[in-house]
Amino acid sequence: LMVGKSTVAPGRGLFVALADEAGVDRVELPEGTLFAGYSKVGAWAVSAQGDKAVAYAFEDPDTACVCEKELKPLIEAVATAAGVTENITAGLAGHLIFVDETDTLGVAPDAAWPSGRYFIPQDTPDPADITPANLGMLCNDLAFENGVCDSEEAYLAAALEKDVLHLVWRLAEKDGVLAPTWPLVFVKRSVAFTNREPMEIGISYGFRYWQGVMD
Repeated sequence: LMVGKSTVAPGRGLFVALADEAGVDRVELPEGTLFAGYSKVGAWAVSAQGDKAVAYAFEDPDTACVCEKELKPLIEAVATAAGVTENITAGLAGHLIFVDETDTLGVAPDAAWPSGRYFIPQDTPDPADITPANLGMLCNDLAFENGVCDSEEAYLAAALEKDVLHLVWRLAEKDGVLAPTWPLVFVKRSVAFTNREPMEIGISYGFRYWQGVMD
């Protein structure tokens, strides 16, 4: 891994290449592999600030999260985490968990939640401050280009092709509910690297993020 001038955005990007070692021609990373941290240091805000903000907002109960050192679906984490209320509908900070008209569990951000919903990571202008715990913050969304966010379908297709990483929230019990701690970066689909020359690696910011930016 190396840091260099991004090919898709102003500033830095994260690049990957095979080490120049005899006998190593291919490196595979399976789906669900922990790639790096994003940032443990930052502040919470009620609105996004800068281009590295991460929204704490779930809309799918099957969204992956990390809880008790395991990668698992959100709804499973809420239902099984030690210390969390047995009332599953009230088990996730800042969210409503409900059963819809088809008797299917759903989740949505609670508009009445008074806390900030955006995690604003501390910037790392000094290369000496870059560590495995915040390396993921240097990744850019390779799927974004003018026009691709005209529809969610177009963005998702581009992200599937160009981005191999995604953000996953680490959750932990606090006052009887699961609450956010910090974001991590995971491999979202199995990928194999064979390149010797540095290649920028992409992370999906999500359609909602780009909608907010374009608006």
